[in-house]
Amino acid sequence: MFGSYPYPPNFYAQNTIEFIGVFVKDGEPEKEPQAIKEASKLTEEEWVKFTKQVWTLPIPNVRDEAYGLHPAIMPLEMAERLIRLYSFVDDIVLDPFMGSGTTAKAARMWGRHYIGYEIDPSFQPVIERKLAQLSLAQQDLWRLCVHNRGERTIGIKHSGSSTSILAITPYHSTTTQALLP
Repeated sequence: MFGSYPYPPNFYAQNTIEFIGVFVKDGEPEKEPQAIKEASKLTEEEWVKFTKQVWTLPIPNVRDEAYGLHPAIMPLEMAERLIRLYSFVDDIVLDPFMGSGTTAKAARMWGRHYIGYEIDPSFQPVIERKLAQLSLAQQDLWRLCVHNRGERTIGIKHSGSSTSILAITPYHSTTTQALLP
């Protein structure tokens, strides 16, 4: 981990930063209704803060519902900024590595729908606890249907025009197995 510790010259520092890759599809973006654009609008202060090259964000701590229950908690503010920068209200946010549910929480907080996948079933209670912290206006208001197929768990929440999907599959499943009915 530390190279030639405690001697020079091969010091190996731990990487204490995260990189965010942004990929854009060629072509014209879809036209959004003015009401959706206004509902998604950033303030001038947010725009300047969110578009800086380097962000300084607080590290998740004991106030995070997943603290001590998940080995790699993402800062909520990181998910919030990315969702607000790259999506409109009512868009769908896909999180293929749901972990503790931070992205799903941020998506619902900012009026986006989400689809999340997690392969470790032990994180399901953590995700549910994190999403339960949202106000009723931010939660999906209908019912949670959990369907067990072998070792796979699929949860679907419906709320009027929105649908949120949480799929939890075991580590040994392949992508194809996870998608089969």
